[in-house]
Amino acid sequence: MNRIRDFLTSIASDWIGRMSGGGGLLLTVIGFFVPAEWQRQGFVLFGVACLFYASFRAWLALARQRDELLARLEPRLELFRQPDVKPFFEELPVQAGSKSRYLRVGIRNVGGTDVPHARLVLEACEPATSPGVHPEHELQPMGKLPGTLTFLVPAHGTVLVDVATEFVSPDEQFKEIHLCYAQGLTNTLPPRGDDRYRLVLRAEGGGPAVRYALELGGRLTWRLDGLTLLKGD
Repeated sequence: MNRIRDFLTSIASDWIGRMSGGGGLLLTVIGFFVPAEWQRQGFVLFGVACLFYASFRAWLALARQRDELLARLEPRLELFRQPDVKPFFEELPVQAGSKSRYLRVGIRNVGGTDVPHARLVLEACEPATSPGVHPEHELQPMGKLPGTLTFLVPAHGTVLVDVATEFVSPDEQFKEIHLCYAQGLTNTLPPRGDDRYRLVLRAEGGGPAVRYALELGGRLTWRLDGLTLLKGD
């Protein structure tokens, strides 16, 4: 009942304002040029037209508010990364000075609705000659059971996903890289010295899919670099 009252109040205030403002002035000016018997019919017709227009404006305002609310609620995924910050880059001691390194990206849901079945896939890799390159396969979300293909990203929440890992001995600066597929697949990318692999990752499951390009490989400071949104794909 309160909403109906507010709606009618909005129509009435807009209608009265138009009748008593510029509309009333316009009718007064027209009255000097038309016969008196036409003025009453003209006033009624103008009042009805203003009422319809005020009703349309009230409906339009509510429709815009609804569309803005739905846009805020619509799930939308973004990828992000903070280089050299845990857990985006994590180095763990294993044994006798050896280390395991983990390279991750974050998937953020900037919408107001949960994404229950999000996933991050390797869409492409250049060069693609390595037997460890498997396009269209899911990457493993951090902290989930191996083989987890999809995962929940809550509204305004974040999930981290493992992209690659490597095992480095004490006397080594870099070694082969292993992509973190959720499925049990061959995943080794041979080292390329200072050259890098170019990966395209695709996040999907909520709203339009988004694609990001990044570079992987080279020396330690280049391990996972250049996270860039690909537009127009």
